[in-house]
Amino acid sequence: MSLCTVRCSICGGYMSRTTTKRGKPFLYCGRCGLGSMVLRQSTIDALNKVCQSISESDLPGETLKKQRGQR
Repeated sequence: MSLCTVRCSICGGYMSRTTTKRGKPFLYCGRCGLGSMVLRQSTIDALNKVCQSISESDLPGETLKKQRGQR
């Protein structure tokens, strides 16, 4: 399975894209614990352009747990 991810600005790991209850994108890094919510439509559009596709096996364990818990 391929996931939408971006690189974490703190540790360089992968941050997976999940969705909040209200449908807004949320990025979470399991390596360092950084979490970011994306609120503006222009930023959501930019996020869609810069997302990298990786497999689940490339995610840190904590990020993967968060990703699976949100499905």
